[in-house]
Amino acid sequence: MSSIVAIHDKSNIRKAWDRTFKSNDPFSIPFQPEIEACLFFPCTGETCLAPAQYRAVTEAARALGERGFVLSEIETPDFFNHLNHWWCEFPTYEDYRSHLLSSMIESGMYSMDLSWAAIVSHEEHALVGGSKDFISHVDQIYPAWRNEVTELIDDWEKEVAIERSPWGVDLFIELLEYWKRYPADGWAETLTAKLNHKRAGRL
Repeated sequence: MSSIVAIHDKSNIRKAWDRTFKSNDPFSIPFQPEIEACLFFPCTGETCLAPAQYRAVTEAARALGERGFVLSEIETPDFFNHLNHWWCEFPTYEDYRSHLLSSMIESGMYSMDLSWAAIVSHEEHALVGGSKDFISHVDQIYPAWRNEVTELIDDWEKEVAIERSPWGVDLFIELLEYWKRYPADGWAETLTAKLNHKRAGRL
């Protein structure tokens, strides 16, 4: 049965966080170098993963033999001392969403064995990182993330949204270094051209 339980002893989860994340900043790559691959998920209109995104992440985690994940509020720099943390045994999407939206703006969800992690931003996007094995599972379950990224950049072209959200292009340029390793296909090269064009327009 799924559950969400408050964590009071933060010592073990702090170790897991520090070995997985280098920051709680969702506007740059927040992961330690050991995280092999990283995907970008738009989360339009919400500060939580969409149903299909949540299913992809949790099913990939289950495929690696995990029992659950840690969910942390990360809105402040000193969040470990002042905010809340929960152990989640793969709650239903409805439980995850209602708990998240009632408790926090920005959140991190992560494995205790360092195989994967995600940050969800108040700017309505998520960064999902992990081993290539984990990310490959996510990609197979939720291939729509590629189209969503391409559509987002196309919208920038139409609406000049870069002026509203200048961090977006810089973040995607960082992400390209991951995408050249995985998925390492023509999609990444197409995105490189789009981003270089957008970056040139900012100079």
